[in-house]
Amino acid sequence: MQKKTILVVDDEKIVRDISTKLLQRLGFNAITAADGRAALRIYRENSALVDLVLLDMMMPDSDSGDIVDGLQQINPDVRVLLFSGYPKDDTVAALFEKGCVGFIQKPFNLTQLSAKIDAAIGT
Repeated sequence: MQKKTILVVDDEKIVRDISTKLLQRLGFNAITAADGRAALRIYRENSALVDLVLLDMMMPDSDSGDIVDGLQQINPDVRVLLFSGYPKDDTVAALFEKGCVGFIQKPFNLTQLSAKIDAAIGT
């Protein structure tokens, strides 16, 4: 069985690195992007391989709603799991209306991440 691949989008390198390590421990491949522009480029080039996008909601120079729109233009069936250091709010609700499949609060642990990914894509 081929490993599933998750694109991690976060402006903080430490978060990308920790998320990658957690994902690898769970048996996933991870690709990372430091901002929305890179995320869209990477997803465009790898959309056939990416099973889930783990998207930070708060990044400088990147609007999460615009990123979700861009991902959906590339692939209307894209699965996006939001994550943020801030609690769920109206922005999360609006992104759920756009089709995002879940939300996880940072910091998260391996068990929480595994459960959210399983709910988002079934593993």
